[in-house]
Amino acid sequence: MNRQIIVYLILLFFSAMACAESDNSLVAWEHLSAKQQKILKSVEAKWPDMSGKQQRRLLKGASRWATLTGDERKIAVEKFKKFRVMKGERRAHLREMFDNYEKLPEPAKNALREAQKRFNKLPEGKKTALRKQWQTMSVQQRREFLKRRQVQQRIIQRQRQIRRDHVGSRSSTNK
Repeated sequence: MNRQIIVYLILLFFSAMACAESDNSLVAWEHLSAKQQKILKSVEAKWPDMSGKQQRRLLKGASRWATLTGDERKIAVEKFKKFRVMKGERRAHLREMFDNYEKLPEPAKNALREAQKRFNKLPEGKKTALRKQWQTMSVQQRREFLKRRQVQQRIIQRQRQIRRDHVGSRSSTNK
């Protein structure tokens, strides 16, 4: 029973964080796959009373949950527990950050995900130092830093493109 509640709460967390769709049409419980019904079993009785938007958010969360490995599920559970005990202001700030993220175009989201992956690969000491450096920056310093970073990324991308073009032109002249 406790596990079902945790799964339900995690699904709610994922659903709250999921991108909202404008269509509000309902999805009948009977139209869900057996796997979806199993994951969402704890909300079956409430399902008909939910809006289409809530249903789709839960379905999206269930789909995401189904793809997670055991370790990823443990991490998700821990993150959700931390989110639940957050105070109102911090929680609202986190929700606002997520809403802003959801409004970004897909290329910007991909860039952020890649940056997070690179950050996660850093040694703990380096991550701590970067966090501290970021936290001590003013809003203006952060903006300037991000602008410089964008320019650097464009330069790197352009250099890569030039190299690819150069290698491509060399291989075509060698034929």
